[in-house]
Amino acid sequence: MLTLEEAKQQLTPLVQSGRLIVFVGSGISVDSGLPTWDGFLDKYIDFCKGLSSQYKGYEIDRVIGHDLLADATTERFKNPVHVATVLKSKLTELPQNIRTNVENDFKRWFFGLFAAAIPNNKHKLITSTNYPYILTSNYDLLLEDAAKLIGSPYSSLSFFQKELIAEAIYLRTPAIIHVHGQCGDVVLNKIVLTSEDYVRVIKKGVPGFSFAVQSLFLTHSTLFVGYGASDPHLEDLIEEFAYFFDFPQTNNISKNFLVVTRERAGRILNDYKRRFRTELIVIDDFSEYEVLLKHLQQAGPRQFDLPLGRT
Repeated sequence: MLTLEEAKQQLTPLVQSGRLIVFVGSGISVDSGLPTWDGFLDKYIDFCKGLSSQYKGYEIDRVIGHDLLADATTERFKNPVHVATVLKSKLTELPQNIRTNVENDFKRWFFGLFAAAIPNNKHKLITSTNYPYILTSNYDLLLEDAAKLIGSPYSSLSFFQKELIAEAIYLRTPAIIHVHGQCGDVVLNKIVLTSEDYVRVIKKGVPGFSFAVQSLFLTHSTLFVGYGASDPHLEDLIEEFAYFFDFPQTNNISKNFLVVTRERAGRILNDYKRRFRTELIVIDDFSEYEVLLKHLQQAGPRQFDLPLGRT
């Protein structure tokens, strides 16, 4: 496990040489009023409860009943991915006449979650740092909004645009890559929300995307910020990459860095992550995210038409 100061020492030469990319999780958008994954799941359960009430007496009331929603509420902390998978699969089982209305309701609800959010200083620090590529599991476009505010050259791509992602990597043009989709892509069966979505859409439907992301892991070290200790979708990519290459423990190849709070860090998590060349960076509270991001921005800034923070 690395302290904040030890992490700065290891990350500084990487960001200065353009060999560090960043993976942005939902924790970075909390200051903009958006929920974490757990908070999003709570809102999704509430959305399904609202549907059950709104369409009571129709087919949806049979498919998504009180017992299922009660179990979802109970299980959301223990098995959040399972809850999301079951609830979404139930919505897709509805008859077409009801499903069309539900899909429209889902679009309005989903887009409404992000409509009023504005980028915070973390988004500005990230997009004004020398990261060749920014990966994010967030559906919001706050990184893109921050990039526009500070004159950043990043393009915005989603997982299904595999050819454009490959082009950006080949031409070495900066890009923000949404690994789960964007809020503007809202179609119930298009965004990556559940474990089944990940297999169906990314593994089978868009296999080139996995290859592109793994090529980034091979050629760059990755800093994970605003990211929980475990994301089964991204873990699959990292672990598959590690199985392909049985690298020795050396500083001359790519490495991952995961920022976690002290309460989440531990020997088991540390030793497990190190099996996949991932070092834990332990912070005491979330305010230290900004300390680290600001240090890296100052160590490896990008040059823009507008200075950081001007709107």
